[in-house]
Amino acid sequence: MVTVGFDLDKVASLSRFNWMQSVSDRLSENFFWWLQRFRLLQQVYNFCFRKPNPEIKGLMSQLKYKGFKVVIISASNESYRQELERWLKKHDFVYDELYLKESDENCLSFKARVAPLFCCCYLDDKKEIVDAINRGADNNGQCQAFLYYGQTQKEVFSSIPLFRVFKTA
Repeated sequence: MVTVGFDLDKVASLSRFNWMQSVSDRLSENFFWWLQRFRLLQQVYNFCFRKPNPEIKGLMSQLKYKGFKVVIISASNESYRQELERWLKKHDFVYDELYLKESDENCLSFKARVAPLFCCCYLDDKKEIVDAINRGADNNGQCQAFLYYGQTQKEVFSSIPLFRVFKTA
């Protein structure tokens, strides 16, 4: 079965306030990973700031309908799993697996290691992660990563060779 992976933050989910994500990008990645252990903060963030990306949500549904396996790979803390799964369910996301970091490994090395293990195709919003996956020694061409920068479902389907065989509305 062909597996397609999606990043969570800035791909499957968006912040209602873009400044929140830009601030989090500038501060220590390990600090935010550590902070996610606190359930109340997780709930506040999901309730107040996180919103679903309708384009990616629709794309994930179409891929599941067409027989693909759909996974989400996030550098979020494993202790955040319950809240993330609750948020994904509340917003009717269709996916098979959710992969989260279990250690303070940096985001780039985590995704460059995990995406090729589980995906044939992966969408992420960070160019350095896409580049690392595409040139990774462990990849052997098994996973092709693509940069997501807000494209529509139709644009994503037309820009990724794996999807070009499907007609989109």
